[in-house]
Amino acid sequence: MIHFKDLKFEKHGMVQDIENAKNEINKWEGSTSFPFSIFQKYNDAIHATLKLDNGYTVSIVNGTIFNNGNTDLYELGYWETTGDTVVVNCLSENELMTLINEINEKVTQ
Repeated sequence: MIHFKDLKFEKHGMVQDIENAKNEINKWEGSTSFPFSIFQKYNDAIHATLKLDNGYTVSIVNGTIFNNGNTDLYELGYWETTGDTVVVNCLSENELMTLINEINEKVTQ
């Protein structure tokens, strides 16, 4: 059984992209004119990826930019190496873990 603590969340890649853009804008303009409201909206975005034994991969995101700003909810994407991606939004922590464990029980074809 997979538990929430097994997920290793890191800053979402877009956070670093925005930090880099902010630094570049400030460097070229010589000021702090970067629209900080954009940075704040994205700054708390986190991401975890987990490869399951059955060949599926799950990707979980959370942050103000997702799920209408509700950081108590998670977004899950999952796929098999040969299949399409399925995305499920607005999952509580318990719903997220239930779904991940259901995906982990799937038999690949």
